[in-house]
Amino acid sequence: MLQLRGIVIKYWQSLIKWFAQFKEDKNALIFFVFLVISTGFWFLNALRKEYTTLLTYPVRFTNIPKDKLIAGPSTSELTVKVKAGGFTLLHYRYGNVLMPLSFDVNEMRKFKRSDKKGSFLLTNDYYRQIKGRLATGMELLEVNPDTLFVGLIDRKTKRVPVKGNIEVAFQKQYLQAGEISLLPDSVTISGAETLVDTIDFVSTKHMEFNELRDTLVRNIALESIPDVDMLKKRVKVIIPVEPFTELSAMVPVTALNIPTGLRFKSFPPEIKVTYHVGFSRSDQIRPQDFNAVVNLKDYDLTKVSRLKVKLEYYPEGLYYLDYSPIFIEYLLEREK
Repeated sequence: MLQLRGIVIKYWQSLIKWFAQFKEDKNALIFFVFLVISTGFWFLNALRKEYTTLLTYPVRFTNIPKDKLIAGPSTSELTVKVKAGGFTLLHYRYGNVLMPLSFDVNEMRKFKRSDKKGSFLLTNDYYRQIKGRLATGMELLEVNPDTLFVGLIDRKTKRVPVKGNIEVAFQKQYLQAGEISLLPDSVTISGAETLVDTIDFVSTKHMEFNELRDTLVRNIALESIPDVDMLKKRVKVIIPVEPFTELSAMVPVTALNIPTGLRFKSFPPEIKVTYHVGFSRSDQIRPQDFNAVVNLKDYDLTKVSRLKVKLEYYPEGLYYLDYSPIFIEYLLEREK
């Protein structure tokens, strides 16, 4: 077959050369016509001869046990040497799609060597099946390789959390009104034990949502992991959004570690805390939910006249927080 192809290429190059010349020489045109006719007769005669060539069939393994995986690379194709006439080979090579040869793993022979186990088959045992795939008039001469091996390993399954890879931005006067929810918040994965054991979570694909002013509900895809199967491919993301309001509260300053026998007074006695909160929680925040303190233990009271105020705790879910003044003056008096 390769010899036939080489001859055809040689004549095709000659045709191109003469075709370029016939524009300048009428005799060349006449010669070209006769050359085409003679080449056609030669080609038809050549196709009547028999040739030997190699055909490659893809291989597919079926009925792999659900608790097993194919370990590492396995043979993915069979090469068969065939003998047939030129017409048959030409049609078979360029006119047919070679469908995969399927082999049932459950019907293959088992093997176990040290820590490796799997299945194998002798291709000669499937000689009739392979021959049946060939066109009429084709003679099967040889099949390679003579043995197909399939290594099998245990499949491990476990459930891992889903993490969102999400960026959000809001319109003015709007904010996120709670945690972003992912439904489901975990998925089942399976694969080789050595690989599955290294996976602690599955991430969503990176998504950006901008100019939000309403709660967003969207299905987003999970990032695939090579050689790992996931029971679910997508999750639902819920981003709660609501308008916010700016509020403030007057919070008294509390002193910690006041020296024994002394009384503490601060100027001013309270600070103004300003914060942003969603409308749904605006009536739930109270001044007593904040705690402003100064710790006298942190200072040499003989050298400082001002103390820094710290917010020791405040409500969760605030999206902006500020207070003033940051520093206060103080007076220590002896108790009467």
